[in-house]
Amino acid sequence: MTDNLEQDDERIIWEGRTAWMDHAVLFVFLALAMVRAAVAGRAGEWGTMGLYAVAIAAFAGIAAWFHYGTKYRITSSRVQVLSGWTGRVRQDIPLKDISDVTIRFEPLNRWFDLGALELASRTTEAYCTIRGIPQVDHVQTQLIRWIRAHRNPWEPISVRGTPDHAR
Repeated sequence: MTDNLEQDDERIIWEGRTAWMDHAVLFVFLALAMVRAAVAGRAGEWGTMGLYAVAIAAFAGIAAWFHYGTKYRITSSRVQVLSGWTGRVRQDIPLKDISDVTIRFEPLNRWFDLGALELASRTTEAYCTIRGIPQVDHVQTQLIRWIRAHRNPWEPISVRGTPDHAR
């Protein structure tokens, strides 16, 4: 398959990156370092303030690396995990091969309505996780609809991990 989706008549259903709030713990450390740098600056401890400025830059850099390092794409016929830097396809699972769609919530991400979709292939050992999706239950519903359109309607698709608020 070529990288040009228009040539293959594939439509992009959903495309995105991990949400910034998926890295909330890094932002907590970033905020603490900023407070400590401000306190050090007010006390005239310029060396300490400089060290905290380096820590602030490091935490912001790590968050940016995680956010921009991976891109996710769900097209009308496949799910792709791409490198955010080069655009190279890391994983590619055809929709007709997906056997299991599971929603996972990390404890802190529940507050921000973020979740992860875990997809398992029925033909290979391929396993794909799409992290940091806002309103993940809507993306799951749309993905299940497209999977069913590409498969025998009598074949079951395992769907697990219904969000707490949908029960």
